[in-house]
Amino acid sequence: MVVRRPSSSLIAAGAASLLAVCAADPSWRAGVEQRAAAREHETDGGTAGATSTTEALGRAFAALAGPRVLAAPASGDGDADDDLLPDSVEHVLLLDPHEVDTDGDGVDDFLHAVQGRYPDLGSGAPPTLTTLDHEMRVVVTGGRGSSRSEIWIHFLFRFVGGTLEPLRHIDPFLDHQGQRFPIATILGRGPSALRSRMHPTEGLYVCFSMFLAQESELFGLLPCTIGATALLDQREVTSGSQLIATSGEIVSYLPTGPGVGVFQTLAPGLVDDPFWTTDRICFLTLSVVATGFGGVYTEVQAADCIAGRPSTVCPPTCASSLGRILFFPDGLRIVTAGGR
Repeated sequence: MVVRRPSSSLIAAGAASLLAVCAADPSWRAGVEQRAAAREHETDGGTAGATSTTEALGRAFAALAGPRVLAAPASGDGDADDDLLPDSVEHVLLLDPHEVDTDGDGVDDFLHAVQGRYPDLGSGAPPTLTTLDHEMRVVVTGGRGSSRSEIWIHFLFRFVGGTLEPLRHIDPFLDHQGQRFPIATILGRGPSALRSRMHPTEGLYVCFSMFLAQESELFGLLPCTIGATALLDQREVTSGSQLIATSGEIVSYLPTGPGVGVFQTLAPGLVDDPFWTTDRICFLTLSVVATGFGGVYTEVQAADCIAGRPSTVCPPTCASSLGRILFFPDGLRIVTAGGR
């Protein structure tokens, strides 16, 4: 199979749409050049300067005086069960926003999310994770209420031992078919929200949410992956959300088992199209068909609407996803918590 890579001019045009807010600012280009130089310096064994997002996280983390809530949930969200996960994040990950432990397995939803455990859809056993380690997961959601056209990025962390010292570096990105764009400067320009809590046995939980863009600004770059690479102590973790346009809506691919997953909307109640089927979800089976350009290409081998949850909807184009090619930078592991 021959996989065609989009032209650089097409990618650049899409990127310009999203990054227009920064294009007129000379400091943005300077920041991109500085980060590129920093990555080269790191390759040579040097110590890179922090990105603006690292600095933003650092400033926010410096305010942490203990296991307390520092800000309201982001993007017009609530947190109905007070588990530190915004309701929109629980929606995207097929967790119940009214339950701290959705599947009743004794693992709270925050740890479930940050470790990339599969949601309980009967499509595969969750990963067995017994090692206590630092974790990161990146989840992209939509807003709610008056913020429903906004796109937000959420950085979920678990720090063993309750300190923030393991976070050495973080580099957020937007990847379009293997071509990667840094987005740290954009994240530093919008509103954000930080919440944290100390778990008695699992360490420090942190949810840091930042506004990314308007939904209309993102459409020109779809499909794409929005995520981050972080250095947690000596372990490099890459995590992100695969975003796709289907039936006029942005959806996220969520793995629900080995080689299978679903298309999930970015927030509940965002779809007004009566042709979407409620209480069902688009279930996909993927097969890797090619590698290259810094990732893997998968083909949808099967697609069907299956029973979902009350907040899920299935697009009318679900069955026609058969044969669709999805690209995952750094492999399928990127849509879980760093490859677990």
